[in-house]
Amino acid sequence: MLVNSVCTFFFHPLNERHSLPVKVMSVITMVALSILTAGIYLAVFACVNLAESRSISHLPMHTKPMLPLGAATGFVGTEELKRKQKSHLMKLEALAAKGEWQHLREHTAHRDSGFDWWMFPTDRSSAGQGDKYQLGKEDIAKLKADPEFMESYRNGVRLVLLSWGWDSSYDTSVQNSKQRWTNYQVRLGKMAHSLFLFEEKALLQSIQKFCDERGITPHLEPWIRKYIASASKFGIGQGERVF
Repeated sequence: MLVNSVCTFFFHPLNERHSLPVKVMSVITMVALSILTAGIYLAVFACVNLAESRSISHLPMHTKPMLPLGAATGFVGTEELKRKQKSHLMKLEALAAKGEWQHLREHTAHRDSGFDWWMFPTDRSSAGQGDKYQLGKEDIAKLKADPEFMESYRNGVRLVLLSWGWDSSYDTSVQNSKQRWTNYQVRLGKMAHSLFLFEEKALLQSIQKFCDERGITPHLEPWIRKYIASASKFGIGQGERVF
């Protein structure tokens, strides 16, 4: 009898056998139970989703979707490249003047620390910039014929070398704890590749001396070593590999 009464109360709130107060209480109870049940389902659903998202974020790197590389938007043109290089050189000079050499030594979180594409342009596209700063043979020839650009370009190379503790004007080391080599080979490699394309033999030889005196050369990746040693191989056509 009690069981029947309980079932009727929960599942038949408007049963004619219920008094008005019982009907009201039964309806309120049903509404409250529905809200509570929905809340429990939502909480479980949220927990499951959170667990799944955490498991995805901890997948090994090779199982994650790859981000798209830099879009192939086309070369920005020599005039824009010259403007970008000159403008950024001023920013690097300002950092150097404040003794913030770390932003030149390697790519840090500083907004002005990523600059290889236009400071050391090459004939290859990149993941970061696509082909925006990819030079052709005619582009290189045009830039080489511009004395103002070439001097600004060389100054950029010299400044980054100074951040690594090397004065390329005198081929001597700089005694400053903030100016030191930190094994950021990517920047050195792009620099050497660019110098090879622009046939900057003196700077390449200075870099070679720097790497040899500091014991860096044996630890460099093979492609970087070959570009650095390419000063005597300028007979190779521009844009061709040296290996």
